[in-house]
Amino acid sequence: MMEAIERKKNVYLVPNGVRLEQFKINPKGYREELGLDPNIKYVLFLGDPSNTNKNVSLVENALDILNLPDTELLVRYKVSHDLVVKYLNSADVFVLCSFSEGSPNVVKEAMACNCPVVATNVGDAAHVIGKVPGCYVSPSFKPEDFAAKLKLALKFAGTTGRTEGRKQIETLGLDAGSIAQRIISIYKSTLNPELKNSLQPIEKLN
Repeated sequence: MMEAIERKKNVYLVPNGVRLEQFKINPKGYREELGLDPNIKYVLFLGDPSNTNKNVSLVENALDILNLPDTELLVRYKVSHDLVVKYLNSADVFVLCSFSEGSPNVVKEAMACNCPVVATNVGDAAHVIGKVPGCYVSPSFKPEDFAAKLKLALKFAGTTGRTEGRKQIETLGLDAGSIAQRIISIYKSTLNPELKNSLQPIEKLN
């Protein structure tokens, strides 16, 4: 697909942005409000566990391999954005296990909340995560590989706590305001061809 797009001169790939004013950081979290045990390490999966593409079995098998005490998988689906923010501020690690995605918003949202992340190498997840300490990309869909990265993320959460993911989102210009300005620039360049030289026609996902 990317090869076909790259042959086009006027095609732009622009990811969704994160509303940083909504996905705020709360160092204290919301465990008491959410009814979560303060002594448990929670691995958060946000998605439909019955959707095979979301691949929840990957993290289930990874946790079985690690067999860590006081560590639980927390699955939440069809919850409001406000609750998503609270869970991301309360979980030790967020996981994305999908077989395929485009530009998964939830990875950007987790990083905006400085939550440690483990993700499969789908869509632009690796690009968004970059080299942020505490955030990891699994090299494969093998439970053993995912477990190795999850172990690192849980260790980071237990020692350092939160990441600098929010700074990464800002650096990449993935906040909603920056993305909006990007789209406006594209529209302006369409109306005024002289501005096209200031834009890169293709923004690769990886």
